[in-house]
Amino acid sequence: MAYTNYDRWKQIQRRWVVVAVVTLFAVLGAIGFALTARETYTAKSTLILSGRTPDQDAVMTVGYLTLFNDPAAVDRLKATIGLPENVTAEARTAGASPILNILATADDPVVAQNAAERMALTFISDINATQRKGKDERLADLERQLGGVTPLAPDGSANPYFTALQTQVNQVKSDPTNELMVLQARAGVNENAPNTALTVIAGALGGLLLGVLMALGLAVWSRRPADAIELRQRTGIEVLAEVPAAGSAKREIARRQRFRALANVVSIQGPPTPSVIAVTATRSGSQAREVAKALALSSAQQGSRTILVYADNEPNTWGRGIGFNDALVKGGLGYDVLNDGDSEFPKVVPSGSILADRYSLITHARVGAIFDELRALADTIVVVAPSVSDIVEAPVLCAAADVTILVVSTKSRFADLTSAVGALKMARARLLGAVMVGRGRATKKRSSAGFDDLASSDSTPETERIVVPFRGQRTSVATASGTAGQPPFAIDA
Repeated sequence: MAYTNYDRWKQIQRRWVVVAVVTLFAVLGAIGFALTARETYTAKSTLILSGRTPDQDAVMTVGYLTLFNDPAAVDRLKATIGLPENVTAEARTAGASPILNILATADDPVVAQNAAERMALTFISDINATQRKGKDERLADLERQLGGVTPLAPDGSANPYFTALQTQVNQVKSDPTNELMVLQARAGVNENAPNTALTVIAGALGGLLLGVLMALGLAVWSRRPADAIELRQRTGIEVLAEVPAAGSAKREIARRQRFRALANVVSIQGPPTPSVIAVTATRSGSQAREVAKALALSSAQQGSRTILVYADNEPNTWGRGIGFNDALVKGGLGYDVLNDGDSEFPKVVPSGSILADRYSLITHARVGAIFDELRALADTIVVVAPSVSDIVEAPVLCAAADVTILVVSTKSRFADLTSAVGALKMARARLLGAVMVGRGRATKKRSSAGFDDLASSDSTPETERIVVPFRGQRTSVATASGTAGQPPFAIDA
């Protein structure tokens, strides 16, 4: 799944701190460099190549330029004439011409001009010495041939062969082809004053670009999803909702709206009612309970008969009452005395007795039988399943449900997500999608509608607890139908 420009922009937005810090350090570095930079001077000495046509001269000049700009050649020339280490030199051509400019940069204008001139003269000496060596060998060969030929022919006329050799000797002696000559030994000095504003702007732009590249690099190599876009792109999991962390009143409003939107998505994309929706997380924690509570509440508020089932084998705060684990032991639920209660709150089946080992009890048949009984009582059954890291129980519970919702936090690792999706696929559980929940401190603020009580706390209030007894067992059932100042009523089996 390819990233769009919008996805890239969101990745950069998520890591704006990285971009800002890198840009800040780049600007500070540019300011420090501009404030400490000293003025420098660049001097020029001009050379010219002669003896060829202009196009041939230009090609040869480029060859000499490459030869001069070789770092080893520059170091050798500097060592030959004893230039300081802080003096730099380079060669440049004057357009497509046979002119070669030797530039030297130093902190002093006189030092720069002297360096340029001496470098130019030394380079000329090296190049021309090589050229002259070849000419001397050619000249010696011609003169040796010329010494073996008489100037006059037998008839007393001039010997044409002698004349030809003599002409060649004269041409070699006077030919300046491929030789460098000084055009202007001291061609002037330019001052290089540091431009503070330009340096800072360049540093800011460079830092901004580097920060953006680092942000994108962190997004690629990140082991945890920063947002729904990265989760979808890296794992292919469809994100049903992205819920911010609890905190301010504004965040609470956003959380409420996102959870309600999640309930709408599930009602549209999920199976026909009655339906069992399993909610699990990649690792153990309270976030699966948080999402399940909010989903069950939203479903109940829409008028759907809803039951919230705690099947994660985690203790409830009230510490009493039978529940899902006891139903596993007994092989089913009894629902003769199940009260409809207040539609504002869903019915709740607690964990019940905490079992150290449920392996023999968590079977597809037993779990499916309990879910079938609950389908007869409600339109929507929301099940809090163990985390997928519990590879023994979670896949069985999720496979017995109609659909599964995976709760993901910004602390979840991509490796855990991939493993979780693989485990659900092997169990043939239908993964409806993921809910991404931000990490933050849970708020203690209580809303008038009971939303925060249900969606933010790890416990269920006494007025929200509906205990489903076994067949033939007598117990009390507390509902949310009590009025202010009066205890909720109880129904005995």
